[in-house]
Amino acid sequence: MGVVASEVPASFGEEALKAQAVAARTFYMSRRNNPSKEEKEKGAEICDTTHCQVYMSKDERMSKWSKSEAESNWDKIQNAVLDTKGQVLTYNGEVLEYPQFFAISSGKTEDAKDVFSIDVPYLKSEDSQGEEIAPKYKSTMEIAINDFINKINGKYKNASINKNNLSSSIKIESYTEAGSVKEMKIGNEIIKGSDFRELFNLNSTNFTFDFQKDLVKINCKGYGHGVGMSQWGANVMAKSGYKYNEILKHY
Repeated sequence: MGVVASEVPASFGEEALKAQAVAARTFYMSRRNNPSKEEKEKGAEICDTTHCQVYMSKDERMSKWSKSEAESNWDKIQNAVLDTKGQVLTYNGEVLEYPQFFAISSGKTEDAKDVFSIDVPYLKSEDSQGEEIAPKYKSTMEIAINDFINKINGKYKNASINKNNLSSSIKIESYTEAGSVKEMKIGNEIIKGSDFRELFNLNSTNFTFDFQKDLVKINCKGYGHGVGMSQWGANVMAKSGYKYNEILKHY
């Protein structure tokens, strides 16, 4: 309950909350089966940050909601967890090794091989419509041109970009099936879109550039790695009448 309440808004449709409960439970079971190195070193199965999945205690979560909604919100989350009690996702009789979810897609989810370089039969690119309603569907980062150049040249020694060659030195080489940046050329370096996202802490790899005189604007669509179940997409499906098992199968 503490995970579902932390991962998605309580205002989401009940079937989306159930889908999240099953996805989160599956994620936990997959970590029990395959604990990561970091958790093993701490003698734990799972952590409570975005590295694994976020968790808040009932008291902490209730304190962040308005008094008038706190009880009904918690009841809604609790029902979603109890209504799916004991349920996990399996593939070929095994608990999913890669039960992935993220916040907001840009209209399509990503194929795992484009993002994590692993080919997973149940993590292919799927349509995910209607997410424009999400508050972070679009975001823009503005960076002073000198800061932008220094950050890239500091990380990539062969990039050799400067103010004069900037817009001609940055070129998108390839896109993923979902329309995100797969590889890009920066000066003399070829890098992954995911590495560029990490360098500038962008919301997603679905980004475009707008070079101005003293400023670079990076416009993003979506939020998160894009693989598996889109949480906002699940909510759109739930509010359109889909059941939690249909939502999970879709993604």
